[in-house]
Amino acid sequence: MKARKETVLEFLMTFPIMAASLCGCPKPAYDPPSASLAFPADHGFHYNKTEWVYFSGFVQTDVGKELGFMFTIFQIESVGNVNGGFIYPCLLIICDPENSTYHWCSTFGFNGSAGAVDGLPRINAKDAQFACLPSGDFNIQADMDILSLNLNFTPNEDVLLHGEDGIIPMGDGMDSGYYSFTNLSTNGTLAINGTDYTVTEGRAWMDHQWGNWADNGRIWDWFSMRFDNGGALMLFQFRDGNGNVVRGNWTYRDGDGEVRYGTDFSINAHRMYNDKDSSGSFPVDWTITIPSLNAEFEVKPLFDAQNVYSLWEGACTVEGAAGDSVLSGKAFVELTGYGNKDGFDSYFALLRLLLKNWYARVRN
Repeated sequence: MKARKETVLEFLMTFPIMAASLCGCPKPAYDPPSASLAFPADHGFHYNKTEWVYFSGFVQTDVGKELGFMFTIFQIESVGNVNGGFIYPCLLIICDPENSTYHWCSTFGFNGSAGAVDGLPRINAKDAQFACLPSGDFNIQADMDILSLNLNFTPNEDVLLHGEDGIIPMGDGMDSGYYSFTNLSTNGTLAINGTDYTVTEGRAWMDHQWGNWADNGRIWDWFSMRFDNGGALMLFQFRDGNGNVVRGNWTYRDGDGEVRYGTDFSINAHRMYNDKDSSGSFPVDWTITIPSLNAEFEVKPLFDAQNVYSLWEGACTVEGAAGDSVLSGKAFVELTGYGNKDGFDSYFALLRLLLKNWYARVRN
């Protein structure tokens, strides 16, 4: 059982964020997500309650080691209009599948910013940054305790709008702006515990999502499958607080670039992974079927222990077929809402852990 002092400290650190959502602190009404997107401007953050830019991928390094990574900067409403009404947490994960090791760090940009330099969006979150480059590439940088990276991403395909027009409903039915780049050539450097790696080859996925959904819109199973033929499948399943599926959608781009959309699918997990620290019990080893694509896929973690408390963010393999196309590749899967001991499971739990980690860093 947690010591009472620790529990109280975590609540106090989380309270300013909860207060922004619960107390009705005055600020201008948020903008609704729009299907009229203009790039590069819309690669930047909007005036919404919640937003993030997310990258995950797999890279080969100069020493022959494959690494997986995930990087997310959030823009989240804060109390009143402090710092323009937003704070900027960032979470960085680097995993080593060969050794089944999983490292994560966080930073918390209380004085972060989201703007543009010469018309190109740039987001700063204390020890981390996302930037659009004049070439049309993206760059992310972070330097946090045991982890760091500096990666450039070059799109190999056009932007992929989800929901056909770039708008999908979240778990509570509220609209979300949402698009991806699913095939990004990747180069740069990463470091784990002072050991530097140069990327010789890599492929990444970028997500950008924003909206004004409520707390019950934040419980999901999300799959991003990256097939070896260049195709991709995004699948989003939303659940309610009792674990019941309430809605979902998928976007499939085949190897020739044709895009299809739908809502018909099923996800069946064949076993549960129980975290050693009892942070959660997570479904793994999934069979996914999509009838309208005549598709079935087997998705398996490269190893089980890929969670940050109640958030499971894992590197996986995928095998299957869509119609006559036999497909294989890699995937990242994100699971929220499976925590065992977080009163505000998943969303507030993630914010609390980021705050706790940040507090420990600045205190030391």
